[in-house]
Amino acid sequence: MVAHSLVEKILTGAWLSNHIRNVEDSPYITVGRVVNATTEHLETDTFMDEIESALIASGEVYLIARMNERQGIRAERADQTLFSSGETAAEWGNETGAQYVITGTIRTIVDEYGDERVIYYQISLDITNTETNVKVWSGNHELKKILEW
Repeated sequence: MVAHSLVEKILTGAWLSNHIRNVEDSPYITVGRVVNATTEHLETDTFMDEIESALIASGEVYLIARMNERQGIRAERADQTLFSSGETAAEWGNETGAQYVITGTIRTIVDEYGDERVIYYQISLDITNTETNVKVWSGNHELKKILEW
């Protein structure tokens, strides 16, 4: 739910129409690090997988593999240079660079009163131009979880 809400905000942001107007093509985006700044164990990779899936499904952007995925793909390419035929081996130097990177932070605020605890989660994402380091979009989504005992 949170991932889809944030992707909707990303895809309706002015940064996307500005990019398409200036470059005349969809942007190439990669997912960077999302920091879990809470005291809870939250699987940020799973959350970002959902972001990636929703971005791909939108058809509005091109998604570049994450850094750790690119390392594995490069290892495969290196193997191909040794073990695959020249006609089928992937060539070096043809990767597409990401124009933007998505990074973020997940934070919590905990309020307790009597037998009730309220946890506010704030998920913030930023999109930054990889060439200029200019943040072109920033957004967040908040959730509230109420615990009673």
